[in-house]
Amino acid sequence: MSSKFSVNNSTNRMQNNSNPSLISFLIGQHEQKLFWVDLALIFLAFAALFVHSIPVQYIAAILMVYVTIRCNLYENVFSFIVFFPTVAGFIFNPLGIDHVGGIIKYTGLAVLFVLILLRRSNMGFMPKGLFPLILLLLLFTISVYTTFGGDHAEPKLINTIRHGLTLFFAYSFLFSNTEKFDFAKLGVLYIVLAIFLVPMSIPVNGIEGPTDLFDFGFLRYQTHEEFIDVVEVDDDAFHIQYQNTGFLLLMGFGVFMIESKKNKLWQILLILAIVSLALLYTGSRQAIVSIFVMAFVWAFIINRDNTSTNLYRFIRNSTSANFYKLIGRWFAIILVVGVTYYIIGFLTEEEGLLESVVDEGYVEGAGRGDWLMAGVDQFLSHPVFGVGYGRFIVFNMYGSYPHNLFIELLCETGLVGFSIAMVLGVFAAIKNRKVFKPFLLLWLAYFLRSMASGEISLNIYVFVILFALSSAKYNEIQLINEGKHK
Repeated sequence: MSSKFSVNNSTNRMQNNSNPSLISFLIGQHEQKLFWVDLALIFLAFAALFVHSIPVQYIAAILMVYVTIRCNLYENVFSFIVFFPTVAGFIFNPLGIDHVGGIIKYTGLAVLFVLILLRRSNMGFMPKGLFPLILLLLLFTISVYTTFGGDHAEPKLINTIRHGLTLFFAYSFLFSNTEKFDFAKLGVLYIVLAIFLVPMSIPVNGIEGPTDLFDFGFLRYQTHEEFIDVVEVDDDAFHIQYQNTGFLLLMGFGVFMIESKKNKLWQILLILAIVSLALLYTGSRQAIVSIFVMAFVWAFIINRDNTSTNLYRFIRNSTSANFYKLIGRWFAIILVVGVTYYIIGFLTEEEGLLESVVDEGYVEGAGRGDWLMAGVDQFLSHPVFGVGYGRFIVFNMYGSYPHNLFIELLCETGLVGFSIAMVLGVFAAIKNRKVFKPFLLLWLAYFLRSMASGEISLNIYVFVILFALSSAKYNEIQLINEGKHK
């Protein structure tokens, strides 16, 4: 990678960080060269889509060890709790090794609390964020025990509490120890692991794989076709899910972009292109739309004060560059615009991934109509307190949640619960606005997913991140905002 990324983000970190990764300790300043190893691994993953003799499952298992070695103690603790469990499940379950994800998560939590007890983690402001989370969980608890029906409410509540508290501790740990994290490196490593899930889906799901370079959406379509009969017989039939794979890619991109002020434009565009291509192969429509939204927010909002990485200023200032820079800049602009135009056209044409959404609208075209309208009907029937947390499933035949965070809150907790949740979330966002900016894209990935998939017990991320920001240290976040994070 460029000297700006590699030297400042690797060499200087080793000099100033008392918790270097094992790789840093062993090979010192040469760690920056491993970025090219990461790119080679990404190329190998894409090649495995068409060369099925590549043992991707075993390579992915080895990669888990590789990524762990590349990360320092603090990066591993966060990754063990938030990212690795899902990836490990996809990698090791098909190999007949169960419960690896759970073991990794609880190991991460145990180490986190040991670090707190040893005062190796700066989490002094954590209680400020924990209070609104407890209020939100108390709201859900009251809703469960003041309503009746079905057997889904209590398990959902337990999952929400367990997931919410676990994620809160993980993100409070991240925000209060940002000086210990190399976000650009960590994001690239997350992307490497997530991309390997795409070719892994071929042997694991028993599908054919892409028939050509432009067989976008193969994971979605072929898995649906292969598993439509299997799932009817066995609800627990294991397969690599295109939506989860797409979200893991988005999360990797969001983590990488925490340090967007520090990276060169070509670095950001390269990672963006890699993630976008992988998402096209997954066929996850919500993830594809999300990456466009995230790219727009970064280009025109987050970096509006940065000439080198804000596209608006980049275009405006191109006329003042020397001849060669001018040609290079406008070539990059035309290339990005052209590729974007082609992809949008490809996705919206006949039989494209987004054709039905464009033609029929989101409610019907995205296949969410029955769930969404069932949620709206329940809210209209019980507008004040809702039908009860976790009781959406009792009053419809379409599933356990309406596939939209706002509608789920409205139908299950009513206007009262929805208003309390929104006040808590908005207040936390306003209170922590000075430290929110670097993490906006990561939060946006969670928020956009909550608008189309997952129930609250999973999408509690949307609130947890806002609450946990209370643990962030302003001076350290300013270094990230200024591109000076080491």
